[in-house]
Amino acid sequence: MRIVRIEMPAPDPAATVAFYRDVLGLPLAADGAVLAGASRIVAYPGAAGTRAWHIAFNIPRNRLAEAAAWLSARVPLLADAHGTTRFGFGGAWRSESVYFDGPDGAVLELIARQGIEVEGRGAFGPGELLSVSEIGLPVHDVAAATAACAEAFGLAPFSPPTPVFAPLGDDHGLLILGDAGRRWFPDHTRLPRGDGLRVTLADVRAGVLEDAAGWRVVGS
Repeated sequence: MRIVRIEMPAPDPAATVAFYRDVLGLPLAADGAVLAGASRIVAYPGAAGTRAWHIAFNIPRNRLAEAAAWLSARVPLLADAHGTTRFGFGGAWRSESVYFDGPDGAVLELIARQGIEVEGRGAFGPGELLSVSEIGLPVHDVAAATAACAEAFGLAPFSPPTPVFAPLGDDHGLLILGDAGRRWFPDHTRLPRGDGLRVTLADVRAGVLEDAAGWRVVGS
């Protein structure tokens, strides 16, 4: 599965885009969309929220240390309650991540997955943000939303789901279904936001899914 486009409301779309352009160094398309490798991020005028988006970006599988150093020179890294800022995940994930604050209260992540057979070398740069890897979607019933995504797009859980968390897809792209009352890792301070979020997927069954939390996913 690939996440090819994300559209989200922002009280100041120009400031949101400026973060991705000026802080992360990502280029812009002619229409103003942020180009994150094979994915596009669009900010459109909308109200501020008290909840937080979650967006992760795939990077080459051997580049977490270089990415962490590059990123920490630009923004503070988020830590858990123990002060840890680099996280490794086993099982199906086989990955390492760093997290940081994004615009409009977003929890952003760079993730190096062993299942992504791309490697980098030399100085790390924005060209190594390969694509959007994950997008967080709040739901009120994780099991029901998991079943709805399976029916709409043919997606299966990436790792065993729990009553409050279900990742659907593969190493290239994941829908992160989280209970609306579950706060985002790693600092567990922000609840997930979905209102006005529009996500476009590729390499899935064609379909459309909308949720009461306010998000809409289109697959092709």
